[in-house]
Amino acid sequence: MPTRRAVLKGTALSLIGSALPVSVIAKQALSAPVKVVYESGIAESVAFRDALKHRASGIYALKQDPAETFRELSGPDHTETMILGCTKGAAAFVLGELARGQGGKMLIFGEHRYLPGAEVQHSLRLHDAGTQMISQAKNWSKAMASALNTGLFHTVPAKKQVITTTMSRPANSPDYLITWGILHLNDKAPEKLWDEEVERRYY
Repeated sequence: MPTRRAVLKGTALSLIGSALPVSVIAKQALSAPVKVVYESGIAESVAFRDALKHRASGIYALKQDPAETFRELSGPDHTETMILGCTKGAAAFVLGELARGQGGKMLIFGEHRYLPGAEVQHSLRLHDAGTQMISQAKNWSKAMASALNTGLFHTVPAKKQVITTTMSRPANSPDYLITWGILHLNDKAPEKLWDEEVERRYY
């Protein structure tokens, strides 16, 4: 039977599809206003948020009910927005699923897994300069925020690179996190934001 993590990963990647060329989508992502989602109890997520404060048009703490966070992210203005986050896998999946209902696309999907011996394995889609930035950083989540903010990323489904860095896992942090970016087009209201079946599967 597939693990919960494998299901989350596969479902998140299924949210990506687009009729636009990747280069066009990347330009949209760089020019769109940025909103940041973080989980307050996770040190890496807070560091990611802090590194993007100067650019973000809005910062949103993830609520227990992801649909509430998504309603705040959507707003009434129907503007194109790039939503960036460093969260647990479930949050990345849920927000991506809800954004897809409004025409959104998961463009950025990086995985970060803590290993024994204070090592972190990263599965990334970054330009060489971005990969080097992560390799040399003392805090990988801050470096990821900088790489995304400066456009040093390849959009999904570009080929992934796997690198290993050194950093002890902070207390209360999970052993697996995702950095992600959703181009949220917000072009239509979803018929249904949430349902009990999704909650049974992922929470």
